[in-house]
Amino acid sequence: MTPRLAISVLLLTGVLSACTTNTATDTADLILKNGIVHTVDPDRPRAEAVAVRGSRILAVGSNEDVAPLVGPDTRVRDLAGRTVIPGFDDSHAHLLGIGFARQDVNLMGTTSYQEVVDAVAEAVETRAPGEWIQGRGWHEEKWTSLPPGAVRGFPTHEALSAVSPENPVALGRADGHAVLVNAKALAVLGIDRTTPTPEGGEIIRDAEGRPTGVFVDNAGALVTPEARTDEETRRALVLAMEECLEKGVTSLTDAGAGVETLDLYRAFAARGDLRIRVYAMVSGLETLRTLEGPEVGLGGGFLTIRSMKAFADGALGSRGAALLEPYEDDEGNLG
Repeated sequence: MTPRLAISVLLLTGVLSACTTNTATDTADLILKNGIVHTVDPDRPRAEAVAVRGSRILAVGSNEDVAPLVGPDTRVRDLAGRTVIPGFDDSHAHLLGIGFARQDVNLMGTTSYQEVVDAVAEAVETRAPGEWIQGRGWHEEKWTSLPPGAVRGFPTHEALSAVSPENPVALGRADGHAVLVNAKALAVLGIDRTTPTPEGGEIIRDAEGRPTGVFVDNAGALVTPEARTDEETRRALVLAMEECLEKGVTSLTDAGAGVETLDLYRAFAARGDLRIRVYAMVSGLETLRTLEGPEVGLGGGFLTIRSMKAFADGALGSRGAALLEPYEDDEGNLG
């Protein structure tokens, strides 16, 4: 840990001026002093101390301003010039996806298809035959070169299948609009050259019409790994919150949550176990119909369900977005 550790604090209330009382109800749980506090207040952009009680900011100002808030049980931390910033808010995230990424094969940052294959080969060593292996994060445009035999810019499953002959594998592209599977998954799912392409999606095929393993947009619905267990899902939420807080993210908008995910958030909020504030967007009309109306400030203000996400197009990266003219690097494809 470096001497200039950044401490993230969510500023929930306005800046208070100096306090003059010191009753039991006025004392702080935590005092941060001798810091460089970025307030995001243009009238007072810098301060040196913060006082906190529960989940609320009591005061932001000088060391002298917060001194009256020190009580017998107050924890006082001398920051010695270190930095305090408001917590980051992520305006578009998928909270459970962050947690599942820590349980699955993490392919973010891979620079070649071989790195993807190697990561799966390592995962195979810890899985029983027949157990699904999932992952996400590959992005062929970020690879230094495309693998041999690539079809329309996408890898084919052969190298992946060679290292995972007994385990079905499903690997989501970084944008969530395409998935790569191996031969075992194709066999388990019963997908072959006769499988029709779903409307609004595409099964990438080779010159003989055989699926290469890549499914784009609505075709991805054909790839149905075993459902996550309740314990895996709860664990994903815990891991996701840890990941967010480690990075200073103290609130986020979950861009598309279904019925089961909303129920999970409500349960955590009711127990006081949500550690970051979640503004949940309802995923689609079917989920919206299960609600009676907006749910605001559940769990002491940690959960709000008050908007809906709907979309009707693909993504440019996986070439599923509808265009008026064909993609320059994919002749004949209008998305």
